[in-house]
Order: sequence, then C-alpha cells, then structure tokens
Amino acid sequence: MGSLAAVWLFVLTGATHSLLLFFVASAVAGAAYAFDFAGGLTVLSRFAPAPYRAGMVSGGYLVGYAAQGIGAPALGAVVTAHGLMAGLVTGAAVSGGFFVLVAVVGLTVLTPLHRADRAAVRHDAAPVPESAPVE
Repeated sequence: MGSLAAVWLFVLTGATHSLLLFFVASAVAGAAYAFDFAGGLTVLSRFAPAPYRAGMVSGGYLVGYAAQGIGAPALGAVVTAHGLMAGLVTGAAVSGGFFVLVAVVGLTVLTPLHRADRAAVRHDAAPVPESAPVE
C-alpha cells in the first residue's frame, strides 16, 4: 500500500508545490517500489515450478516494463493536453486502482498457496512421537 500512498502524495505535492513534500513522496515511492519489486520476484520465483521459473521471472519483467512504457507516454499526453494536476490525479487514480486490484488478486491467489506451503512444512517437520518404554 506504500505505492498507493506515494502516488497520492505526489498529487498533494502538485497541489501545494512543496519541495519537502516532494522529497517525502519520492522517498515513499522509492521504498514502495523496492518492496513491490522484491515481493514480485519472490512470488514469481517461489511458486513457479522449477522448469518454468526463468520464464515466469522474465514474464514479470516484461509486464512491468510494458506497463511503465505504456503508462508514461499516456500520462504525458494527459499532462500536455490538460495540465500537470490533471495528469497527477489521472495517474494516481489509475495507478491506485491497479494497485488495489493487484493486491486483491494477489491475496486471493496466494493465500491458498501459502496455507498449503505452511501445512506441508508443518507436516514434514512434525516430530514422530516415540512410545514410552514399558517397565
């Protein structure tokens, strides 16, 4: 949710013209991007079957770069036609909706996988009870 906060902090920065708020928004966006990137790679590499892992990670990079490559010129066109604040609000609304959608889908898909993974670990790590010696 750091990415969601960051895009709206940039909108607030555009409205207030605060350099300090811009630096705060940039720091929040950078930290959120780092966690998003690391989390995405972790999910792709952990849950992808070994023979398909490289393809899954490459596909993740492709989707990420395609989204940035389409989004940046599209928002540039909005800014050119309607001004900076319109571009910031449009970008925050579209990005925010995308972040929420990804979070919901991710939790929906990954929760059963995570539970199954934890159950398998518990099953493998459960000690075998030894019977007490009879005297």
